[in-house]
Amino acid sequence: MALNYQDSSFQIARDLNSLSLLARNYLLKSKIYVGKKEFRKANKALNQYVLYNDSLLSEKSLQQVNQLSARYENEKKELEISNLEKDKKTQQAEIKQQEAENLVYLIGLTLAIILIVFVTIAFFQKRKANLLIKKQKDQIEIQKEIVEEKNNEILDSISYAKRIQQSILPPKRIIKSFLQESFILYLPKDIVSGDFYWMENVSSKNGENNSILFAAVDCTGHGVPGAMVSVICHNALNKAVQEFKLSSPAKILDKVEELVKDSFSDNDENVNDGMDIALCSLNFETKKLIFSGANNPLWLIRKNSRDVETVSATKQPIGGVREKVPFVNHELTLQPGDSIYIFSDGYADQFGGPKGKKLKQRPFKEYILSIQNEPMNKQHQLIEKHFTSWKGSLEQIDDVCVIGVKI
Repeated sequence: MALNYQDSSFQIARDLNSLSLLARNYLLKSKIYVGKKEFRKANKALNQYVLYNDSLLSEKSLQQVNQLSARYENEKKELEISNLEKDKKTQQAEIKQQEAENLVYLIGLTLAIILIVFVTIAFFQKRKANLLIKKQKDQIEIQKEIVEEKNNEILDSISYAKRIQQSILPPKRIIKSFLQESFILYLPKDIVSGDFYWMENVSSKNGENNSILFAAVDCTGHGVPGAMVSVICHNALNKAVQEFKLSSPAKILDKVEELVKDSFSDNDENVNDGMDIALCSLNFETKKLIFSGANNPLWLIRKNSRDVETVSATKQPIGGVREKVPFVNHELTLQPGDSIYIFSDGYADQFGGPKGKKLKQRPFKEYILSIQNEPMNKQHQLIEKHFTSWKGSLEQIDDVCVIGVKI
């Protein structure tokens, strides 16, 4: 009965082509035959079991090999795929890097081209500018040469005008022969001056004994314009004394007023040029001093005095168009050792000192008082040094004329 069931199972195993079922059936069949003591059949069935079991093992081994092979192939494919992806990524990275390098190169090339263009433009612009500058420099050099030539011509003319102006000034040796104790500080602002000093001996011309006229004159302006006015005013003084035989300072100034107006009357325009003046007449025998002034006063310092007496001038200039009044004489009797000073306004109006302000007349007067005991030639040196020290590095603003006389 058992063999019948076994045969049915065996048939099913065959139908299923299942080696494991066939091997089990043969093993079971061998056991059945052993139970029946049919050892020969049992051995045959056992051999079949061994055969199918070996086949089963071979099939399992093959399956394992196939599985391993399949797994290897899969892993190989996955590795290849992974390598391909890595290669792809590497290629993509290389492509991106190459694109970036190409972009940088393109940008660099573009910038280089732009730079070259700008440098080229700048070069030609600079070259053009240099040519223009050279042309301008050449023109400037030409203009400079023209200006220098004109300046030299002007300086030559002014220098010649200076010689002419100096020729009309009384020589200092002549002044010293009449005014032995005296000095004249004469500092033109420019080459020529609007200030001048004047002297005329009138002793033998009108019968008076030992009289001399002298003046400190300040004409309108300075430099060439002032010098031109000074020539007119100088000629007017000479004419009033020499042609009109005048010796009174006030009358001389009245006549000079007329002559100066006549000199400018031929011009259609109103000319306000003229002069301020301090004019003195000194008689050496009587020691009488007659003074008349147009705006500029006279300072008198008595011997051993600590005060300065101011003899006022008429408050009007010579020249101009406004209505005038007659000039006035002031008579003074001097004593030996007395000193008189007449001057233009250039000394007191000079800017300087620690604050760059005007010196003004009061400090000027105090300084003259402080050097009264010095001889006149020493006073000349001290007054000039004081002016230079006060001015310092500042520009001289006006002509300077100061005359000092000691009796």
